[in-house]
Amino acid sequence: MTTKEVKEDACQKQATLEEEEKYHCFQAYFYKILDKIWSILPNSLGVLVATILIFLAGTTMRGDWLLILVYFIKQFGNNSSKNEEDNSSILETEGFSMVNYRLQNVHFYVLLSAIISYGYYFVLCGFLQWYFYIRQRDCPEKWKCQPKKFLSWKDEKHEIILGSICMGIGATISGVIACYIMNGGYSALYFDFTQYGWLYYFLSAPLLFIYMDMAAYYFHRMYHLPYLYKHFHKWHHRYKQPTAFSASAIHPFEFVNYQVLLALPMFFVPIHWSVYISVLSYIFYYGILDHSGIKLEAIWPWQPNSMFHDDHHQFFHCNFGFNLTLWDKLHGTYRIKSRIYNENTFYGYGKSTKDANKEELEEHENVRANERSLLKED
Repeated sequence: MTTKEVKEDACQKQATLEEEEKYHCFQAYFYKILDKIWSILPNSLGVLVATILIFLAGTTMRGDWLLILVYFIKQFGNNSSKNEEDNSSILETEGFSMVNYRLQNVHFYVLLSAIISYGYYFVLCGFLQWYFYIRQRDCPEKWKCQPKKFLSWKDEKHEIILGSICMGIGATISGVIACYIMNGGYSALYFDFTQYGWLYYFLSAPLLFIYMDMAAYYFHRMYHLPYLYKHFHKWHHRYKQPTAFSASAIHPFEFVNYQVLLALPMFFVPIHWSVYISVLSYIFYYGILDHSGIKLEAIWPWQPNSMFHDDHHQFFHCNFGFNLTLWDKLHGTYRIKSRIYNENTFYGYGKSTKDANKEELEEHENVRANERSLLKED
């Protein structure tokens, strides 16, 4: 390197250090406030508060809280007759108008969705970050999926910026859909519990859950094909030790695809709004937990623990499912500890130790040694 390049490199490093110091100063101020609040709460109440906050983070980070509010208003607001009147008046409107598309006042819905979503995103994900990564950083073996590894400051900043962009996109999509439905737009979701009978109502919940998880598995696995992975999904796998902020840190194109996938049942399948919102909230709630990097056992027999998806980030091309292990076990993509997985071994099956090179074998042995030591500590 020339003298000029050395100086430029030194200046860049200094600027990075100053930026990191400012970031940590802000963190310290915010977390100091949380420390004071938390010290007042009894332990049992603290656990309850943490659970509620995680749930809120899951339902708000993409703006879905607004959909919940809209459907709640439509269920209990007795505005069906008003919607019918609105529909007839819309048909009489000529020329281009937001009213024609049932999007009057859409700016209000999008702005409200974005403001609340961003507020919840930073406060609630910041809370999780503080509760574990700051408050319990000295004992990671007690709570962390990968206790010997932490996300670098650079990657932490990257996931927050990318996650914020995607969350803005999600809040916009939710705002538009909420506005459309509130103004009488078409939706396959229904409001009368007895419209399709109670049996259909109760069966629709597990069926919708299975559809969403199955669709997410195949969608996710598709994005692990070499071309799609290298150009899109690799952005998300930059975070080998994910945190709550990683949940929405995805390539924007992929993020929109996923949002469309989740929204499809809303327009094509008759489902009661409470079932749709409940299943969606469940998926987003565990989406936060699975990306938190925190060792958490699932309370439901079908739900894998958080290590399942954390392993996906650590080993890349395996464990493609989210809320069920069924699809991975069915297709042979469930991680087998005796096989080797890395970023360049695609399709979810790993490779045999017989086919691995010396470097891969050494890495595999280190991983297995760490896993065995963690089992002993547990």
